[in-house]
Amino acid sequence: MNRVVISIVLLFAFIVGCAIFAPEVKKTPEEEKKELLDKYEKDFEPSAYDDEVQYDIDEEINNLTPVKPDTKDSVEPEIISGFRIQLSMTTNIDEANLLKSEASAKLPNDWVYVIYEAPYYKVRVGDYNSRSIANQSLRSLIDMGYSNAWIVPDRVYKVPPPKPSDPNVNFEEN
Repeated sequence: MNRVVISIVLLFAFIVGCAIFAPEVKKTPEEEKKELLDKYEKDFEPSAYDDEVQYDIDEEINNLTPVKPDTKDSVEPEIISGFRIQLSMTTNIDEANLLKSEASAKLPNDWVYVIYEAPYYKVRVGDYNSRSIANQSLRSLIDMGYSNAWIVPDRVYKVPPPKPSDPNVNFEEN
């Protein structure tokens, strides 16, 4: 029995001794951050930060009335299924932009678009709600020299915005 007790004591001492000298497991940076965050969250006392905030605002600012935005400019135009007249289709963007400039000069009341659908740049004119109206404009465009123009279905503006007086303003779609 004495030997059993001594064996148990030695075994216990051996296990405790091994546990003391066991290598320390290193934590990952994420584990260290989480542990640090947990510590600060437990110690955080938000009521210690309830100081009253003082604002220094001029009386003039308080008397200003808010400006309402102009709703005419902020309304998005409605887009519907309709038709446009395609003047050309090319892989050269410079050619498409040149044709757009020429067509815009000849057609001051119609929008001219350059639409990119890889790998082509398509030059299109107008926002037509019906094919019959597009046909009327197609005849005019053919008479103006755009003999290869044709009507294509497209997403168009129900009521296109007015063209700006500055010819450098672009209103294009992708």
